Amino acid sequence: MKKITIFLFLLSLFGCSKKIEKPEKFLEKDEMTNLMFELSLLTASRSNYSQDSIFKTVLPQNVLGKYNLDSLSFVELNNYYIQHPEIYAEIYDSINNRLQDRIKYFEGLPEDPRDTITNNQIIKISKFKSILK
Repeated sequence: MKKITIFLFLLSLFGCSKKIEKPEKFLEKDEMTNLMFELSLLTASRSNYSQDSIFKTVLPQNVLGKYNLDSLSFVELNNYYIQHPEIYAEIYDSINNRLQDRIKYFEGLPEDPRDTITNNQIIKISKFKSILK
């Protein structure tokens, strides 16, 4: 029984330590960060606006296509970066920082976009509306 346990332990140890080579379709860290950022935004938008047909037309395949990847290439690339946890952590830190910057930007916007319109623009808009009547 001990021999079987030791054998299974060694088998799992060596089986898990398989080194994944750099994939054919390789993206550098900055490109991978951009890809993962776009996929994060897509995932968030699809979960928050599932009823809106505009967000249903943007698919992960479209984002992967932008980087000349298919789903299998993305999985291979992701597995490669997972084997390099220091780089993978940098990618996710960068994504997190970019998301925080976006949140700050949108929090700084007025709730009502009309709050940013000046009086001069209001006069132009009212003249335009009167022309349409």
